[in-house]
Amino acid sequence: MSIQDFFNQDVLIEPSDGTESIYGTEGAGTEFTVRGRIERTQKLMVVNGLQSVIAARIFLPPGTNIKRENQVTIDGEKMLVLDIGKVTHGDGSEHHIEVLCGARTGASV
Repeated sequence: MSIQDFFNQDVLIEPSDGTESIYGTEGAGTEFTVRGRIERTQKLMVVNGLQSVIAARIFLPPGTNIKRENQVTIDGEKMLVLDIGKVTHGDGSEHHIEVLCGARTGASV
């Protein structure tokens, strides 16, 4: 079984330039779909100094172009990309990407 077999769900990624407006975070590119693995959760965590509700952890193939502040849509639900981590092999090559998605509560800690 290869890592590609693990990625069996669609994730819609909407690139953003991070610019805030009264309408939310502004887009900066064309949305695209990538195959990934979605793990639903409901956790309250501190992410980058802000209290956040994590609604999903998404595993994506190496090299996927995704950044903090992008929006993702899974099963029709839009979420904000709060944090991204690259998981590597022992030799330093990228194995996969883990993305935490959800919403900020606004509380700074």
